Formats: sequence, structure tokens, C-alpha cells
Amino acid sequence: FNDFVAYFVLLIQRPVKVGDYIKISDEVKGVVRKITPRTVVLRREQSYHLIIPNSKLMQEVILNWDYTRSFIAFPDIQVGVRYSNDPEQIKKILSQAVDSVLNVLKIPPPVIRLDEFSPSGYVFMVRGFVSSEMTLEQWNIASDVRLAIVKALHKNNIELAYPVRIIRTIANGTEHQYLQPGEETTKIE
Repeated sequence: FNDFVAYFVLLIQRPVKVGDYIKISDEVKGVVRKITPRTVVLRREQSYHLIIPNSKLMQEVILNWDYTRSFIAFPDIQVGVRYSNDPEQIKKILSQAVDSVLNVLKIPPPVIRLDEFSPSGYVFMVRGFVSSEMTLEQWNIASDVRLAIVKALHKNNIELAYPVRIIRTIANGTEHQYLQPGEETTKIE
């Protein structure tokens, strides 16, 4: 009986609809494929289905990625580049890389911003949006964006930032300093 009552609430209030990507817990998440008088059927990322009683949806907190919009943001991508680069140029390159990926929406436009100054360089945040129909593909699309970013940075001879460590050693009374991985030691007097 509770499932039938919950079904009418689902129909009237529409907290979830077919095509929405919802998450109730780490185990219970997926795209809504069907809403019946007793259950909601979710399709998981691995292409199997979960059948959830409607009453459970009324009792639990639901994360609905598609509730009010027809698009979602794929997980933010952090890109660190060395301080020797021009940040305006980097922002332009990142923007072009994101725009080159077919499934990233043009409206709303991607968000690219200089997020922080880390010990190893500038850190940019890249956020793009995909159609809610592509919700289960968002991780693959984000991977395509990362690949496009790497390709664009290599094309422009821009290195990703990496931690800088200074290691000093003393051998035979002479102090040596290692500045970067692969660099030769420098003799310190």
C-alpha cells in the first residue's frame, strides 16, 4: 500500500522522472529507466538494474543530478602548470581543449578559472557540462577532456607542474644540491 501511495506522490511532485540520474547511497544509484506503481527501476553504470520500492524513495534523501536542469557538470578537472607559463595563454588553451570535445555543451559555457597558487605552479579548474541524457557517460567525457588538455598542452610545449624538491647531500666534504628530477647536481661552495 505504501508503494502505491508513494507512486502517486512521485507522479504529482515529480522528485524523480525517467532519465534522471539519482543516488540514494553508494550502492543505490543510477539512471531512472521506469517508474511503476510499485517500484522505480534504475540502470547502473555497469548496465545492470536495481529495482527500488517507491516507498523507499519517499523515506530516503535522494541526490537527483537532473532535478531542475537538462544538463549536469562532469567532475571538475584540476590542471597544474608551472609558474613560468602565461596564465592567460593557459586559460585560452584549456578553453580550446574543452571546446574540442564533442559531447561538452556550448551552453552553458565551460568554466575555466585560475583556482589557486600551489607550491609547484598555477592550478586551474576546468568544469564542463553535458546533457542529462549523457549522465552515465560523464566520466568518459571528462576523460576525453583530460586527453584533449594533455594533447593541447604538449602541442604548445607546456609542461604540467610537478612538485619541486631540493635535496642537499654532503659527500667527501662537498655539498651537492638536486633541484628537479633529472637535473644534475650543483656543487655548493
